[in-house]
Amino acid sequence: MHADEAFLGHYQLSHDPFAARVPGFKFFPAQRKPVLGQLHHLARYSQLLLAVTGPQGSGKTLLRQALVASTNKQSVQSVVVSARGAGDAAGVLQQVAQALSVAQAEMQAILSQVVQLGLTGQEVYLLVDDAEQLGDSALEALLGLAAGTPEGRPHVFLFGEPSLLDRLDQMCADLQGDVEGERFHVIELQPYTQEETREYLAQRLEGAGQGIALFTADQITDIHEQSDGWPGAINQVARDSMIEAMIASRSAVKRPSVGFNMPKKHVLALGAVVIVAVAAAVLIPGRGD
Repeated sequence: MHADEAFLGHYQLSHDPFAARVPGFKFFPAQRKPVLGQLHHLARYSQLLLAVTGPQGSGKTLLRQALVASTNKQSVQSVVVSARGAGDAAGVLQQVAQALSVAQAEMQAILSQVVQLGLTGQEVYLLVDDAEQLGDSALEALLGLAAGTPEGRPHVFLFGEPSLLDRLDQMCADLQGDVEGERFHVIELQPYTQEETREYLAQRLEGAGQGIALFTADQITDIHEQSDGWPGAINQVARDSMIEAMIASRSAVKRPSVGFNMPKKHVLALGAVVIVAVAAAVLIPGRGD
């Protein structure tokens, strides 16, 4: 806590600008706003399961949160499923049934409720974070829910790491005999360009009461190169860079206090004493002689 206070005080920040959660956070649009628009478009016009992939720290969870926040609450019921708490099909169906007030945690009962909600003008969005952690039976259940019935279906969004795609491909190949055509659509998140990295840093710093002037152009280049343009890594590298600069500046201030704060005449006098002491040690015969 003390270290955090020193960090905030040194840079005069209202909060840590690169924490995972920050007050008044604004969704950074670069590379993500078009994806958000695409997700809304596909939810409206596509009947496929939607898989959004990217490495850890690529902004998948923030995108999922932005998707939920930007839906019309009057016409969309969003159900966020925890992959960690739903490793298998039963776990997924249990969470969805509970959220939709369905007594039986079964596929047909859930789909019937989705159809009923559709008749009242409400769509259902099922959103899963960390989807790569789902077991095969859970993925099968979500593919089944996404396929739905002729009368209606929920819109299923999986947010996960790229390893998820191989499993979905294999699963759909195994199920191909039962269902014809594509089963899912993929959106791969892209890293920020260097200019977008700079804009992202600026937005984060401005939110904490400072600005991009805290970083030099070289520091911004280093942050972009070390993070490969992924927001989670940008946060970590940027914070480390600021802490290193803070420590360096404090060390530079303290270093002269060892000698240079001493008046010059005292330094000279001390030097003379040392010289006399050394000379005496050389000239005075040892006791053993």
